[in-house]
Amino acid sequence: MPIKFTAEVKPGYEIEGWYVNNVRDDSAGTGETYTYPNTISASSIYITPKFRQVEYDITTGDNVTVNGRNSTTARGGESLTFTAVPPAGQNVTGWTVKRQGCCR
Repeated sequence: MPIKFTAEVKPGYEIEGWYVNNVRDDSAGTGETYTYPNTISASSIYITPKFRQVEYDITTGDNVTVNGRNSTTARGGESLTFTAVPPAGQNVTGWTVKRQGCCR
């Protein structure tokens, strides 16, 4: 009888893969649920997901830097400092964030 497992994925992380007795099950994918077929009779088995931090590619527009650069790669949960230096005579009136394929 198959056994279904569900992982709780914290913000900023994703599932890298599911492991059975420390061996990656490539057929399992990277979703939050895993169904173990339970086709063998074993007295014990170890099943776990392995997590990794999500990485985001960040690119800024003109006159803006992130951590002192115009582009960077950040990991989920990491703090970043954005700095705007407007041209002479202009002021910063707000920020716009484009969420292109980044967030769940």
